Amino acid sequence: MEMEFESRYEINRTVEFIISKSFTRIALQFPDELLKESTKVVRALKSKLKEMNSENDREVRFFVMADTTYGSCCVDEVGALHIDSQCVVHYGQTCLSPTSVLPAFFVFGKASIKVSSCVKHLLDHTSKSDKPVMILYGLEYAHVIPSIQEELRLSKPESQLKFSVANVLCSFITPSKDPRESMEHPVPSGEDSLSSSRNYRLGGLTWDLPEGSKIED
Repeated sequence: MEMEFESRYEINRTVEFIISKSFTRIALQFPDELLKESTKVVRALKSKLKEMNSENDREVRFFVMADTTYGSCCVDEVGALHIDSQCVVHYGQTCLSPTSVLPAFFVFGKASIKVSSCVKHLLDHTSKSDKPVMILYGLEYAHVIPSIQEELRLSKPESQLKFSVANVLCSFITPSKDPRESMEHPVPSGEDSLSSSRNYRLGGLTWDLPEGSKIED
């Protein structure tokens, strides 16, 4: 159970990020539904930090943020700056909106899903339609996408031609290297929808349409 918890909250990856940036004041932003896990996350981070960075005796402090200034999907830089944080670790659903001052590290979570059932539904759908399928998903399912792609490939190799899979835009934002703000409705990235670009972005995902395809397809 402990390993499952550390995997779900990506304790190792978070600590590696903190060490690599030499941060000592970190704001942890939780949505209301995950706030009950915050103290356990802090304990796990401190323990792993001590284990992975035993030679460094600098004190690292964590600050839990709740009741954020904006929606829980946005990074609360205002709250983090009030406690002099050097970065924000954001947990849960996110729109990956750009930050203006602080770097942000995202832990999407790992929702469970039955891969075989998902693949079966996808294959059933393509057997009834000749239209290509673009697979979009909530970021909490990003961890199982490689398994779904692999099972699709093994189940019916020729079906791969019908499927395209969106990619996660990023899991770390710095103020100088931000992705565009996610848009309510996807349009090609560029100045407007008439752009020749085939790249689309929505809800933290990005994807390219196959040559000759339209979003309406």
